[in-house]
Amino acid sequence: FTVSKPGVFMRAKNIYLNGVPANIGPCPNEWLGSVDLILHGTSKSLEDPSYGGGFLLKDILEGKDIDVKVEAINGDIIESTTNIDEITRAQMIGTRMAFKNYTAFVNPSAEPVSSIFSAIPLEGNLKGLTFSGCGDLNPLQNDPNNLIIGNGTRVLLNGAEAIVLGQGTRSSPEKPNLMVSGNLKDMEANYVGGFKTGEGGEVYDTLAIPIPVLNEEIYNNLLIKNSDIPLTVADIKGRHLPLTQTNYGAMWDNH
Repeated sequence: FTVSKPGVFMRAKNIYLNGVPANIGPCPNEWLGSVDLILHGTSKSLEDPSYGGGFLLKDILEGKDIDVKVEAINGDIIESTTNIDEITRAQMIGTRMAFKNYTAFVNPSAEPVSSIFSAIPLEGNLKGLTFSGCGDLNPLQNDPNNLIIGNGTRVLLNGAEAIVLGQGTRSSPEKPNLMVSGNLKDMEANYVGGFKTGEGGEVYDTLAIPIPVLNEEIYNNLLIKNSDIPLTVADIKGRHLPLTQTNYGAMWDNH
């Protein structure tokens, strides 16, 4: 998007959107007054750590004006605003979406622990439990053998047509997840946003994947229940160390 008239600055060195830092992209755009950038959804505002990339994306999609500050390579500061109509191109890439299953966390130590997995510091002495994952609504739970979901599968990301690029980062056979991409400008604000945690603002997105019932195996896979899905409980400080196991039914059902 455009930051200033051509000729005002040679190149951008740093950029901030509503105080949230983003990375200047590889296109130099010398003297053009425009910028390419990469915004991380988990980036946090330097002015207010509770506000981050998720809140920023929602504000953009709601059509709000966004404050832009550019630090040029010569040290000049250029300030302007932009909005969804002035952003000419924006692509979202979800690098790690729709984990088939995740982990619940407890805090066996005496002192509270701040974490992105808890809205407030997680109390010690096993007084609380925090978990994530959507159980039997997760598309990967409903297609465990990847009969439908794979490279090139058409999906909805935040209400916009999108495509599965392949496995996400940290994906494994035991805990698979997806990398998905779609046009940000086609997305709907009510499906994306930020939420506050003990470690500041985080981001959420909404992914929908159609699973056509083409045969009996696919149909049987769709019958999975929350109570059938194991949920490992681990120490929040040693996330890879399991303490015990429960299931998603104990978390979701009858609550």
